[in-house]
Amino acid sequence: HILRGHRSAVTCLTFDEHYITSCSDDGTVKLWDLRSGEFIRDLINLNEQADDEHGGAARVVWRGQCTETQMICAVGRHHEDDLRTKLLVVDFFKAVTRINEQRDD
Repeated sequence: HILRGHRSAVTCLTFDEHYITSCSDDGTVKLWDLRSGEFIRDLINLNEQADDEHGGAARVVWRGQCTETQMICAVGRHHEDDLRTKLLVVDFFKAVTRINEQRDD
């Protein structure tokens, strides 16, 4: 299958027997059906509620890993004044939680 939907480079793929998740430079994590290749939904869209704190610098999902109930993602920005990496834990049954913040110096 060709999975079309990201607006920038794909940075990470994970899969199991039913689904594929793709993380991207466009700030999204997308969920796909493994058998059909059909897009199901965005699991994360960091730019949907972006603020202008850094001139609208795009948010990026660098890496992600899923289980059946959770996803953990390393996220950041494309901006030289904001080099922080944040880890987000997405519990598919609860709200998104930020668990760590690290500055890359």
